[in-house]
Amino acid sequence: MKISEIARICRISPRMLRHYDSIGLLKPAKVDDQTAYREYTTEQIPVLQKILLFKDLGFSLEEIKSLIAEPKLEPVLQQQKLLLEQRILTEQARLQRLEVYLQRLTKEQYMFEVQVKALPSQLVASLQNQSLVLQFPEGGQDISKLIEVFIADLNLETVQPVPHSIFWHESNEYPIPELIHPIQQAREFKYAIVKTLEPVPMAACLEYVGHYADDGMMQAFTYLHAWLEQHQYKATDAIRQVYHIHSEQSNLTRIELQIPFGSHPSS
Repeated sequence: MKISEIARICRISPRMLRHYDSIGLLKPAKVDDQTAYREYTTEQIPVLQKILLFKDLGFSLEEIKSLIAEPKLEPVLQQQKLLLEQRILTEQARLQRLEVYLQRLTKEQYMFEVQVKALPSQLVASLQNQSLVLQFPEGGQDISKLIEVFIADLNLETVQPVPHSIFWHESNEYPIPELIHPIQQAREFKYAIVKTLEPVPMAACLEYVGHYADDGMMQAFTYLHAWLEQHQYKATDAIRQVYHIHSEQSNLTRIELQIPFGSHPSS
């Protein structure tokens, strides 16, 4: 059987068959010494069909080499199924972020509204550990590990449902995440320190819904600082970020930025 014939039967290009030959994935049954024409047998058709199936399922050609002779395929295919499911979830989350970004582009710019309000005193559990904060490759910070430590240390799952918010209070030296939770001050914890945040008379606040790794967060930061400059107000404390944790089904987060400022314009 000539290369053109098996290519037509299996709906693959002769060029790809030559490539499979060159990498040792599917060698022809015979190669003519004079013309270098490749000859295949009908017994090789099921092998080629299996190669094409594995390729369609997302396996690389290197992986397919070992799969061809694998007698027990179910564990390998189950693992590939899990990988594809995770990839789908990742792509769905990326699609959701893209849709949000497209909606904003139709408005030509990010639309923000600044509100001035007082921030009440809060009893919080404080955890000072920068190593728990991971950096996204595209920018922004991942605080999921931080939340896991809080849940374990404060035993939140047995005390009450996990709180819906986290304070992220940036100082000049290091970030200090604050988990909102009305706990007893006398209780001792392995990592967390219980303390009270003082009330703030006035703070410029802005809400942003999206993902803290996208450029919308930087736009929100810039807009809020520009608002303070425009009104000639001076920040009296570090900016606070309040993350309202959404369900696992949603990859978007409602984030409130808060900047305490003085009661009178700066001179």
